[in-house]
Formats: sequence, C-alpha cells, structure tokens
Amino acid sequence: MLSERPVVNASPGLVRTPYDNEPSELEPSLQSSFQLHFRNSYGLRIWVCISFYDPVNCGALGQWETRGWWTIDHGQSAYVLNTTHRQAYYYAEASNGAFWAGSTHAIYAPQTAFNSCLWNQRIGDRYLGMRPVNISSDVYTVNLTP
Repeated sequence: MLSERPVVNASPGLVRTPYDNEPSELEPSLQSSFQLHFRNSYGLRIWVCISFYDPVNCGALGQWETRGWWTIDHGQSAYVLNTTHRQAYYYAEASNGAFWAGSTHAIYAPQTAFNSCLWNQRIGDRYLGMRPVNISSDVYTVNLTP
C-alpha cells in the first residue's frame, strides 16, 4: 500500500511522436491532442500512475513513458496527460489498499514520484499491472469508483 510521499501533481505537456510502422491503434491524429484526467469518486485518497506511448523519449527503453504518482482526494480530479495518442494505461491505489489494475500492460514503479520509461527498472520498484484506457474524446476522464 502507498503512503504519504512526494507526488507528481503538475499537468504534463503535449507528447508528439513520429509513428513509422506503428500499430494502427497507436497512430496519432496530427490535428488533435487528447487530455486524460482522473476523478476520485471512491471516497478515500487515491494515487494514480500512467503509461503512454512515447517512442521519442523512450525508444530504446520500451517506447512507453511512465509517470506517477498523482494524489487525488475524494471528489477531486487530476489532469495527467496531453497526447496525440488515444491509448494509455493506468494503475490506481487507494489509501485502504483497494486498487484498479489490469493484466495487458505492466510497469516497474517506485513508491515516490517518477517520470521514466517502461524498461527502466530500479531496485525496489513494484511490478504493477495496468488497465487500458481508450481516450475516446478530446478531454476524457476516468472516474475511479468503488
């Protein structure tokens, strides 16, 4: 379970990437950018980390950038990503140990704030299975509920 620690709360900038021979679901729309937000409707404090396609910054390290942890209190929202790609992944964990995870994508994440790449594991990192999110509108919010 996560505890109080330094967190990432700044909204990241736009990630623009080239897309030679990439799978179609990762091809960016060059005219559009998409925002990803998270809302805490769970009740207790939640921490969120994300992974998103970024071959420019993470080409040799798995092509997916990873960032965390945003702290989101009940009823609050966090703006976490502005990207040209509609596919991303997330892992969230509540202060009581409840979590939102998946099995289609996984990262190594430290307990403290981080901005890294998929294949950049550090000693002590946790292995986290992540849930996919399809950013289906220009501004998309994942509502974390019980």
